[in-house]
Amino acid sequence: MPLGSQPHEAELHMETEQSLKAKIRAELPAEVFKRKPMWAFLAVPIVGLIIVGSITIVSTSLPWYVILLCSLSIGHLYGSLTFLGHDVSHGAAIRPGILREIIVYLSFGIYCVSPHLWRLWHQKAHHGQTNVEGRDPDNFGTLKNFDSSVALNRLILKSAPGSGHWLSVSYLFLFFTLQAQGVLWFNSKTMPDFAGLRRWRAILDSAMWICFWVFVCVSTGWKGTLFVVL
Repeated sequence: MPLGSQPHEAELHMETEQSLKAKIRAELPAEVFKRKPMWAFLAVPIVGLIIVGSITIVSTSLPWYVILLCSLSIGHLYGSLTFLGHDVSHGAAIRPGILREIIVYLSFGIYCVSPHLWRLWHQKAHHGQTNVEGRDPDNFGTLKNFDSSVALNRLILKSAPGSGHWLSVSYLFLFFTLQAQGVLWFNSKTMPDFAGLRRWRAILDSAMWICFWVFVCVSTGWKGTLFVVL
């Protein structure tokens, strides 16, 4: 392509998000955008198996290795529920409404993440400003920031999905929960795309889940705390 025919940077910035979406939509087949309502009902067997597995762990005297296997299976089910909730929150299955809200609540409950916070964090800030420094909460920062604390940032990068490092298995187990609270208490106060955040609502949702998990831990003892919650 001749140099003179390349669009100027200023012209690229003038394109709105809506016009870019329209161009992408025009180039993809219509069936890509059709909702798949049955996806939403996958939450029923997943949540059901989590409940059954959790009750089995705390109410039976199974060998420790069977309990551990059940616990790991429950963790896998929570991960599956998270990915399902992600797609449902994007509108891939059903329209906005009470059912969608319930599914997203359940999908991110283990991380104590509010659906209200998730919508602004993931759909508006992250997807609307992907990898833009100071706008995308999931951005890992600049090379300058990386060099300022190499050891810590290398650890964070290794923990990220897709890094290929064994530490990435800890993302849904630990890192995502910490990241979510960081977004709620820090990023959302400084990034412009969180202007519409009802902070009290997000804090109340997180507090509700924290109280629920504390109740589960107290009522089920060390076994439930270790193998059901942790």
